[in-house]
Amino acid sequence: MKKNKKNFKNLFSLNSKVVLLVGVIILIFFSIALSREVVRKMEINREIAALETEINSLEGENQDLADLIAYLNSTSWQEKEAREKLNLQKPGETVVAILRGQENQVTGGDGQADNQDLSVAENDPNTSNSRKWFNYFFN
Repeated sequence: MKKNKKNFKNLFSLNSKVVLLVGVIILIFFSIALSREVVRKMEINREIAALETEINSLEGENQDLADLIAYLNSTSWQEKEAREKLNLQKPGETVVAILRGQENQVTGGDGQADNQDLSVAENDPNTSNSRKWFNYFFN
């Protein structure tokens, strides 16, 4: 029994190869666990950075939309839209519209077209009939 006890003590002494092997295995196990945690932390940091970038982008868009809302609520935009879409004008204001493709026709403040140049060309006896038809369709 004493011999077994002595062998047992030798087996688990600090100089024993078995204790060294067990220590190395435990060290490898902890190293693997630590490396997994480091990699996981790096992935989380990358995700946080991407989310912060997205937050900054969304805050910029939010500010742009707030500026647009403020502009749309302003009286200058409302006047502009009333003039363009509803053809409204301020009291005492005269509106002059120049239509595209019809350089000779100008609309005055009363909304009636002034066709002075066209009527002169149509009533001119020297103008050919084909020219009158051309002016009728294309002017």
